[in-house]
Amino acid sequence: MDSPVKFAGEDNNALGCADPGYTADFYAGAIALVKRGTCSFTEKILTAQAAGASGVLIFTNTNPPGAMSVSGTSIPAVMLDIPGSVGDAIAAWVGSSTDDTVSISAYGFVEDDAFGDIMASFSSRGPNTTFDVLKPDIAAPGVAILAAVADGEIAPSADVEFDFYQGTSMASPHDAGAAALLTALHPEWTPAEIKSALMLTAYDDLLKSARTGWSDRTGHE
Repeated sequence: MDSPVKFAGEDNNALGCADPGYTADFYAGAIALVKRGTCSFTEKILTAQAAGASGVLIFTNTNPPGAMSVSGTSIPAVMLDIPGSVGDAIAAWVGSSTDDTVSISAYGFVEDDAFGDIMASFSSRGPNTTFDVLKPDIAAPGVAILAAVADGEIAPSADVEFDFYQGTSMASPHDAGAAALLTALHPEWTPAEIKSALMLTAYDDLLKSARTGWSDRTGHE
């Protein structure tokens, strides 16, 4: 079903933050097109929702597109998997049109090796020049991880109690779990041996967050 779409910049708030906010009912049932930056994704979505938006499309800036972590919102929202320059061009077109619409269809599970082994843009890549050490020792999946989320209620409720999270708190359990399995398999191994086994069997051909290869092996883009 086609729905009208409006660019946040048409109300002089391209980033869609609560400050300066929108004119009352600016979206009035339309889907909001908002640029990434300055404020959180949650704030962008809630601000658009308060202005009457039925959904939110966010396009990135100079950072690579990525997963969004939001809470407390009740309208659908996604980040477009396009470069920021393309998003700017689309926003300019939407802003100059009067009858533009967008159609969002149902989606299914997609499995593609091209989306694997991509280092998160927020990941620590080393080396750590402060202490002159090579850290981190190993990386693990930490983006868009399906996680249990408590809703604060002990009794069963209709609230969804899961979300997609990202960060060290998601990656660390993957490594801890792998170490636990090795410990069960080799209970006589020391922690140093467990660490060595994980590091020496890990892949080192990750892609940068922009989905391109590394230009050197120092960990810098």
